[in-house]
Amino acid sequence: MTLSRHRLTAFGGLSALVLTLLLVLTDGGGAQAQDAEPAGRTLFLQHCAGCHGADGRGTLRGPELTGDGAAAAHLQISTGRMPPPASERRPERVPPVDFSEPAARAVARYVGRIAGGPDIPSVDLADAELSRGAELYLQACAACHGSTGVGGVLTSGDAAPPLGDLTPVQIAEAIITGPGEMPQFALEEFDARERDAIVRYVEQVIDVPRDRGGLGLGHFGPFVEGLVALLVGLPLLLLVAHHLGRSADRRVAPQEGDEDR
Repeated sequence: MTLSRHRLTAFGGLSALVLTLLLVLTDGGGAQAQDAEPAGRTLFLQHCAGCHGADGRGTLRGPELTGDGAAAAHLQISTGRMPPPASERRPERVPPVDFSEPAARAVARYVGRIAGGPDIPSVDLADAELSRGAELYLQACAACHGSTGVGGVLTSGDAAPPLGDLTPVQIAEAIITGPGEMPQFALEEFDARERDAIVRYVEQVIDVPRDRGGLGLGHFGPFVEGLVALLVGLPLLLLVAHHLGRSADRRVAPQEGDEDR
């Protein structure tokens, strides 16, 4: 009986130790998950609250963030639009200098928590249908960004930026949130598979041309290239041919006194 009682005591102590370790590990994981929120909140208060307010409801210097979500915040920060280099300038896409990718995601998740809205999307290009992406892109995107994705001037005077320097996540975020003059394409317009198809098409087909061996000429296609060749290249060739012809005539023309010899 005494031996059994000792065994029960030892077993109970071991069980308590295992349970304590499990609680510590579980709490540690929760602490790691919570660590991102203070970091995001600190960065938000340092870089964003001055214009958008500490609660994200906006100020005289910046709009409210209600409903924008983590997706819009991450897109704006990761593309360098936010924070702007100067308060009087309009947000432009520049290389982000103030935030690393983990910092941008931390701030974005904090914005999503205080303001609500769509989260940072996950993009799966493995099963995305390229032909469907091309069809949807030409229908919904090419009018502003161009069939080759180099961007263009809008009727409002703004410019649709090129797409070749965006990551798949940023393209998906732009589709969801509609930055600037771009409309928002919610799941009612494009479901997740259609959105991924567009992203795959942009990633694989719409890329920044490298223009090896010549000028880009706006990347409008062979018509513009042929027109430039006709209006610029052909006159240059005629001038060169005329110059070479006159030089040859001078070389073969008889000099004075040659006929008397």
